[in-house]
Amino acid sequence: MKLFLAKCEREQITSFADYDEKYMVHYRSDKWVEALIDLTEDERLTKIITIREKALNIFENFGGVLPMKRIEENAEREERIEDEIVVDTYNEYERITGWYCYLDAKITFPFKAKVIKASVISPLKEGEETLVLGMADQEQCDDNMNMFVEIEWKERKFSVPLEQLYPVDIGDEDTVEAIEDWHYWVDRGYRF
Repeated sequence: MKLFLAKCEREQITSFADYDEKYMVHYRSDKWVEALIDLTEDERLTKIITIREKALNIFENFGGVLPMKRIEENAEREERIEDEIVVDTYNEYERITGWYCYLDAKITFPFKAKVIKASVISPLKEGEETLVLGMADQEQCDDNMNMFVEIEWKERKFSVPLEQLYPVDIGDEDTVEAIEDWHYWVDRGYRF
């Protein structure tokens, strides 16, 4: 954490997006700081508490959105994810492809969605509504290790993380189930 903070201070980096623009190789910096926060939840060890406090401080200063506590395991979703989505996948890119194909096949586009959480890589704010047009290019999902969708918002079209959105006024159960499956994966803290 000391080296990360020193580099940011020395180079006047003030956000995760700025850091990633300059240094990202495989994982976004907000994701590895989140992972560090997850790994340092054990409050019995003084050193871990110090590391966790520094990581939380980075999140606060860089405008990050802290991950929620992991949700309870859902056996039905776990089985669907294991048997339909990540079955026969052996690395992160195969799992990304599994998720991309599953979501692209099950979600009926376009649909109206509400923003359920903010993200440092998206201009959308919690509570806003948008029109979801389709899945973003798979290459964008691969490069960012996340599922992105194309949206239309304020007369502009661009991609945002699917985890930000929840369908509204939709009767298509497959679409809702697929999006809830993705939210479950993210909220359980699973990684590719």
